[in-house]
Order: sequence, then C-alpha cells, then structure tokens
Amino acid sequence: MFVAAVAWLAVIGDKGGEWKQHAHAMTTAPTTVAPTVPDTGKPDPQTPSSTPPEPTCTMPDLTGFFPDEAEGALRNGAPWRGQFDDSQTAFVSDQEMEGKILDQNPPPNTNMKCDDPVAVILGVLEDIPSPTELN
Repeated sequence: MFVAAVAWLAVIGDKGGEWKQHAHAMTTAPTTVAPTVPDTGKPDPQTPSSTPPEPTCTMPDLTGFFPDEAEGALRNGAPWRGQFDDSQTAFVSDQEMEGKILDQNPPPNTNMKCDDPVAVILGVLEDIPSPTELN
C-alpha cells in the first residue's frame, strides 16, 4: 500500500516539496505504544494461570505404631493418598515391638508429595530356641 502511494505521487509530480513531505509521512510506519498495566500483585485476568503446585505432606514419625494405626493417621491427619507398603520385616527380640513399625521410608519430617508411597519395616519376633530345645 505504501509503495503504491509513493508511485502515485511520483506520477502526479512534485509541487515545491509539498508532495515529498506527504509521501514521507505516508510511508513511515506508524508507531504503537503498548499500554502499561499497573502491578497490583494480583494475577492478570488476561494471562492464563499456571497449574497450582501439588500439595505436599510432612511425614510423621511412624515408629512404634501398628501398620493400621500408622496408615490411618496418614490418611486421616493429612491429605496423603499414596501406597502403603508394610511387606518388609526385621527380627526383634523384644515382644513389645512385634508387629510394630521399626523403620520407615521416607524418614520422619520429610516433605513429600501427598501421593508418594510410604514403606515401613515391621518387627517380627525372632524364634530363638530355648536351651532345652538345643539338646
């Protein structure tokens, strides 16, 4: 469009520089200034919002609890919804720790995603033969 206007002016002729100024004004690209938006600290309604961060849970200390108690506390006390694995065992000699959680992963006070798995090690009473059984 701008080239056509300049060509048209060249055909008509130049009257004392008047047409040159006119041609220059027509071929100069218009400038646009982007409007500024004051920073209000709020999200811009025209900008798509990003996905909110996934909630995290803080792992409590589960040692000394029975698996049902621990899993119930995780599910009821926090928004945790992960897999609970209590399939690992370790021998204990103290009858008080039989069937209770000895260790856990993730460790206590760990921040984790609320759908991360939790694994625990349960105490199993070691079957130690009595002295009379050895003979």
